[in-house]
Amino acid sequence: MDERRKTERIKIDKPVKSETHSIIKGIDVSTGGIKVIMNNKMEIGEMVQMHFHIPQIGNKFNVEAKVVWQKKTENGYAIGLEFKKVRSDQEK
Repeated sequence: MDERRKTERIKIDKPVKSETHSIIKGIDVSTGGIKVIMNNKMEIGEMVQMHFHIPQIGNKFNVEAKVVWQKKTENGYAIGLEFKKVRSDQEK
């Protein structure tokens, strides 16, 4: 398999929230993007606003990301999102 990832991924398997899209959960995340499972198909290039928590590092993130790939799965759609804007807050 052609390995396109440039940075290490952290498995999160946690809820990812979006006010505008139906995201079931996050699968893994890196400094450049996130893989999520969604109910609906999206358009390549579509922008998504979301927020999530990475327990392993104790940060909460608010991001704007662009859909760069998608694949139909038995649970919905696996969607690859590339981060465009990221804001991180350290947990208190």
